[in-house]
Amino acid sequence: MAIKIARLELANIRAVHAFAKAYGIDCESNPCGTTDVVYDAKQWEMAQEAVKALQAAMPGDDASVYAFHSSEEVRERFYCGKGGDEGVCGGVSYEAGSINAYKFTIGVLMLCLEKGLNLQTNTPVTSVSRLSEGGYQVGTPRGTIRARRVVMATNGYTAHLLKRFQGVIVPLRGHVTAQRPGLNVPKDGLPGTYSFFYEKGFDYMIPRPKGCEFQGDVVIGGRLSSAVSEGLYEYGSTDDTAEDEDTMRDLHNTLPWYFGDNWGDDHSEGRVRHKWTGIMGYSPDGLPFVGEMPGGKDLWVSASFQGHGMAFCWMSARALVEMMEGRDDEELRRWFPGVFRIAEPRFDVKFDGRMPHTHGESPAIKQ
Repeated sequence: MAIKIARLELANIRAVHAFAKAYGIDCESNPCGTTDVVYDAKQWEMAQEAVKALQAAMPGDDASVYAFHSSEEVRERFYCGKGGDEGVCGGVSYEAGSINAYKFTIGVLMLCLEKGLNLQTNTPVTSVSRLSEGGYQVGTPRGTIRARRVVMATNGYTAHLLKRFQGVIVPLRGHVTAQRPGLNVPKDGLPGTYSFFYEKGFDYMIPRPKGCEFQGDVVIGGRLSSAVSEGLYEYGSTDDTAEDEDTMRDLHNTLPWYFGDNWGDDHSEGRVRHKWTGIMGYSPDGLPFVGEMPGGKDLWVSASFQGHGMAFCWMSARALVEMMEGRDDEELRRWFPGVFRIAEPRFDVKFDGRMPHTHGESPAIKQ
């Protein structure tokens, strides 16, 4: 199953960039490498063990192509570390890419509109109920819609409409900033995307590619552990109009720490260009839910991507359509991980202690 997941992620990344290129979608598509920079000795040891196990399980497979980098190489090649800072343990690089997800989504919607899609903007769904004669009634503030089949691509908001997902798909508010590069950052840009792993979590970073507006800017998100109780109260939050001040403050200050002397003085117009929050969907087992709802004929779901949707959503949608069109066969099972499918036992495992206004020292999972 792990092999299927690894292959699916790489196939998903390649498919998204290939689609953008084939249909001429202007979305800053940038297939590139990524590097995990590790600052914690235990995590560095685990990363090496994991990659070696992956390569032993699928030798020669594109999805097992990873390269290790020493702490010295991470500093010299990827510009990380505060000069001679011994906090950098090492790095791992592999195939990835970056994209402007908003522009890509708009491009896909434009193609769908040309094919007859009826797109109703500013029309949130407030209820989904099954009709006695079959099909569903979908409620909105502008009226109701009757549909033979319904697809819920609602991620962190799924449980609001489908109560069976209460505690099973939990929203989590994430924080992101866009920052102008420091004056010592290479003028021709950084070599790909980054993730930074430390004892209590990780941050992810995407440099804006050449040729786009604000090229060279650095988009960085994460720092969940900076919030109260290491982010406990961000679970269950659906308010993306507000932010956690501690998280945002630490995000503002991370890049000079990661890059040290290679960051340099801030841009004359200031470091932070923009900041925002967004809602993700998390499940207790850390896996997406894809398929038809048990006991809910023609009610389909593709949700819960753990903040990793750009590497899973596209191929999960492809798998969902195969299922909906009656092609749930051996070929689909060959490449789509069975653990991603909706199954009754998965509803028995719920988050406990990760909702707002709950008390307790640490998050827990209850079965």
